[in-house]
Amino acid sequence: AIMAGTGLYWGRGEEALRELAEALRVPVFLNGLGRGCVPADHELCFSRARGQGLGSADVALVIGVPLDFRLGFGGAFAADADVIVIDVAEPEREHPRPVAAELYGSLPETLRALTASAGGGPDREPWLQSLRATEDEKRAGEAAELADERAPLHPMRIYGELAQMLDRDAIVIGDGGDFVSFAGRLVDSYEPGCWLDPGPFGC
Repeated sequence: AIMAGTGLYWGRGEEALRELAEALRVPVFLNGLGRGCVPADHELCFSRARGQGLGSADVALVIGVPLDFRLGFGGAFAADADVIVIDVAEPEREHPRPVAAELYGSLPETLRALTASAGGGPDREPWLQSLRATEDEKRAGEAAELADERAPLHPMRIYGELAQMLDRDAIVIGDGGDFVSFAGRLVDSYEPGCWLDPGPFGC
């Protein structure tokens, strides 16, 4: 599985990431400014099935995102998963869990080198289909709340309306609290640089 974040965007690695994901046929999960670097409606992009996908991966490429609280300090991945950290520069602190490898440098070059050397491996289509079924089920389960007419309005209703108006390249900026947490769950991004939120350091 691939878990990518803000460093992917700043490292201009979105095109190379998509090439790698498509060559390997592996699921992609995004957070922070990484959202939109693979369009939300791409067949390999998942958001609602993240726990299942990261937790069941035997190898995780963690690209441009720290193993911080958003990833359970590495606990989002199976205990026996090989975690490979890829970024433009080494982190300031040690990783909170052992990693199998670290690759630092130009993201486009690193990701394209991985794509060129990748090949073979198991058939991942059944796993992808399982993740897509979970994704679809969870999205369907949100429908009632997205259209809920209770007052006062719930954040989900706001995003149910907003989703119908946003262009694919709309830039969405979320502040803190419940509204950004629901936005992060519900607002899909399709282009790089279209999602900004408080990030791990808060507002």
